Amino acid sequence: MRLKAAIGTAPARPKLADNRQLDVDNDAVDAEIIKFLKVDERAKGGWGRVHTAPDRASEAEDRPTSGLVILGPNHLYQTGGGSIAEIEALDGLDRRAGGQRKYRNALVFLAADDRGLEDARRTVKR
Repeated sequence: MRLKAAIGTAPARPKLADNRQLDVDNDAVDAEIIKFLKVDERAKGGWGRVHTAPDRASEAEDRPTSGLVILGPNHLYQTGGGSIAEIEALDGLDRRAGGQRKYRNALVFLAADDRGLEDARRTVKR
């Protein structure tokens, strides 16, 4: 009994899917991630208010109730200090739409790190 193997030049289906994922623009993927987070924002998860991916952290309302500010993909956290997320969060704690923030202790900031963002992008691209 002889077995014949067919060798072709066409890539296998999983390889095609992987290649298509590489073609997707990260800006479009980030927009989808934000869209997904905003849909889930309505649940609030026990927070008095949730601000999802504001352009500036200083846009978060200044109220005495607890607030969660989820920074978008363009504000990544990195260990060691001085990350874009840390700078944005500190700015958001100090200012509110041009003025001094009154309820600084009412806000908690959440930001993705490189690994978390890449995992989220990979999931969206599938």
